Amino acid sequence: MTPADFRTKVLDGLRGAPEAFSFSTLVAESGVSAEVATKVTRSIFAKYVSRLIEDCDYTPAEQKKAASLAQMLELPKAEASQIETRAREALYREELLAAQADGVVTDEEEATLYQLRVQLGLPVVNLREANDMAHAVATSAGAAAPTTASTPAAAVPASGAVPFSAETLEKTGVYESTNTAAGVLWELAEVKRLDKEAESRISRWTGPVVLSVLALIGALIWCFVSAQSGDVGVAPLVLLGLSVGGFIFSMVKKNSGQADIEDHRYFVMQDLVRFLACDMADDQLLKAFVDFGPYNDSKNLTDEGGGMFSGVKTKKYGFSWANLKGRLLDGTRFRLEATRLVKRKEKSKRKYTKVTENFSDRVDLTLAVRPKNVPFLQAAADRLRVRSVYNGLTIRQVKVQDNKLMLQAMTPPLTRVQSRYNTTNPEADRNTINHHQLLGLFLACYDSIGRAKKKGPTA
Repeated sequence: MTPADFRTKVLDGLRGAPEAFSFSTLVAESGVSAEVATKVTRSIFAKYVSRLIEDCDYTPAEQKKAASLAQMLELPKAEASQIETRAREALYREELLAAQADGVVTDEEEATLYQLRVQLGLPVVNLREANDMAHAVATSAGAAAPTTASTPAAAVPASGAVPFSAETLEKTGVYESTNTAAGVLWELAEVKRLDKEAESRISRWTGPVVLSVLALIGALIWCFVSAQSGDVGVAPLVLLGLSVGGFIFSMVKKNSGQADIEDHRYFVMQDLVRFLACDMADDQLLKAFVDFGPYNDSKNLTDEGGGMFSGVKTKKYGFSWANLKGRLLDGTRFRLEATRLVKRKEKSKRKYTKVTENFSDRVDLTLAVRPKNVPFLQAAADRLRVRSVYNGLTIRQVKVQDNKLMLQAMTPPLTRVQSRYNTTNPEADRNTINHHQLLGLFLACYDSIGRAKKKGPTA
């Protein structure tokens, strides 16, 4: 008996008298192998579940029907659960791709996607709590530190997690963590809260710094006048000492604590994790890294030229400011790295130095796919090469190595010029890339693999 005939016989048995249906008996009578029986069972159950959820809802009554069918087909509960999850994820992914087709996901679309996950029974609770906290912290200054009673479940470290260190962030301006996606979002909200506290502290101590400077100037004038008259008393010296001490103390308090967090890099990472979390398991660990420091740190210098006698100095920097590693629901492992490339030219003028900076971001994305998708990677890579520009990013290189699809893309260069009296395009370093473009690379890879699968490995 062919697999198609066996499938027909199973469906006839289910439609005819379900209460008298025995799958194991039917297998024995048909003489099909266990492998064929398993494939037919999975196919029938997957198609049935897909029909149940095609209205974007998976009610308890429908789940009960699916469980009943799985029992009749003698499908193990764990296997049936995996098939259900894959069907729900596939439907959600279709809706997500449709929402992201224009490169922008509106608030209304995001709310619809969230509701869809609720209706399909996909994990969302921790993620939503983390997002709510992130939004609240990002829009309010000086928020109180979360207490044990108010801390969401996302704040509790998962097994194997290595939460970020506030001390490391303070000293180096680097956020680094291994946590669940919801945990990373909660930590990023905490980073923003610390940043707000730092801004508030700077604002509070600016006044005392100014007053101590004025007192210091007054004390110096008093001492000078007293010295000219030959009668230097104790009072001006005491005022001088107090003003110097007050200035030093105020400056220390103003500059102590949390380093400044650059908003562009922060929100790119936060939004990227927020969307990727929708396609990750609740307990799946995500390794996240963001460097909020300046690009022109000496450790980022890759090349320099010119010198004292040429009047022009050139420097090149390669600043790896973001890195993400994790695994998606379909088993694909990913690694994404964003590197800011800067060409800086300093030209000495008679009364000032003109500084010209060219900014661009290089994005390296690696997807390690499951074995069943390996035969389609080369065809997918060829498709990506044909479409050289995607969502504003120029695809520079595409490679296939074993089960990995590796892609490199670049943003268009932006230029900032600092002259004597003004600066052109002052926000150039903060407008290089956004999370929609990074997500677009994921979509481009998945779309290429999907199209290659439709045409076969040799497409």
